[in-house]
Amino acid sequence: MIETNKLNFQVFTTKLDDYSVLGYTFKEIDHSKMGEYYSKYEKNQPLRDFVAKYATPDNRLVGILYGQDFIAGAIVEGITEVPEGTELVKFPASEFLVITHEYTETEPECYPYIGLTVSYAHSKDVQIPDGYERYYEPNGYMERFNFNHDDNKFRTEVWFAIRKVKR
Repeated sequence: MIETNKLNFQVFTTKLDDYSVLGYTFKEIDHSKMGEYYSKYEKNQPLRDFVAKYATPDNRLVGILYGQDFIAGAIVEGITEVPEGTELVKFPASEFLVITHEYTETEPECYPYIGLTVSYAHSKDVQIPDGYERYYEPNGYMERFNFNHDDNKFRTEVWFAIRKVKR
């Protein structure tokens, strides 16, 4: 069992230009069903094959809480038509605070880190950088599964939108 206090969490800031997420949208979500939401996307192999044409390997599985809704899918580019039953949600550019851990060499090795990283990211131990504040627009947070099978690099990331404090 991995102990949270022995993990070497990494916290950094980054910017993401305008982006779009293709996937399944769930209205007024139940947080206890997050696994079901991701599973619906993960089990749809034709959708995942479609997404692979329009997403980089590290953007193929994301979940974004925005307002009361949640989308499980992938960050994609160049989509003009969406598969039936899915939605393409567009988000404006934003700065983010990213909380993650060191890469693992296999996907199964990453699984224990998922809950630990999410718990740590939402804890009081994570501090917003000086001069910034949490920003709940365009989204509350993003969970990004940075799984790159080609390079054997796997990690869980939690992204919080931040913005410079207005003075």
